[in-house]
Amino acid sequence: CAMRAAGSAVANNWSIAWKPPIQTKETIVKRIEWNVSRLGLVIPTVIYQPIELCGTTNSRVTGNNATWLKEKNITEKSIITVGKAGEIIPKIIAVKPFDVCILPMQCPKCGELLETEGVHLVCKGENCIAQKVVSIAYFYSHKGVKIDGIGEATIEMLLENKECYEVLPLNGCYLFAWFSNEDSAKEFGGWIKEAISEDENSDFYSNFTLI
Repeated sequence: CAMRAAGSAVANNWSIAWKPPIQTKETIVKRIEWNVSRLGLVIPTVIYQPIELCGTTNSRVTGNNATWLKEKNITEKSIITVGKAGEIIPKIIAVKPFDVCILPMQCPKCGELLETEGVHLVCKGENCIAQKVVSIAYFYSHKGVKIDGIGEATIEMLLENKECYEVLPLNGCYLFAWFSNEDSAKEFGGWIKEAISEDENSDFYSNFTLI
């Protein structure tokens, strides 16, 4: 067959894409883990008995959203078929239900009653520590002001000590300020100053608190 040589910088008509064959295996669901995103979405992760696919051991896969999980009727002890192709993230291909899927009614972190918006369960708790942790970690990640050594565990530790900080909602974001003499707050503040000072073009005071 003839191949056209024409193309562009975006789409090369002469290119051929090769996709590795997908490998699949059955396994048993151990539990459903619910995590709160920085926007308050409560996202399910399916934890299953470890299996090896494409040379790697896998034990967890996204449950996408609450509606998808309920429609697939995935619960503890369900038998699922997990598929993976090359370096692609594994996904659930098929489900053999074990029981009726019952969605959580309360936020797994703060206990606030969950609301349904579209396909998602949503936590709108003003004091939900999970949303604050993820939001702050996102800001100090490579997508914001990148600072090595500041992860969710450290941030949650500080948030649990209410003498270390003050959090104020600001147009859907958080204003996060450390103001006490606590050693952990001082240490965290030191990390921030040191990391930002390495960048001569960075304005510490404008970047420090806005999440």
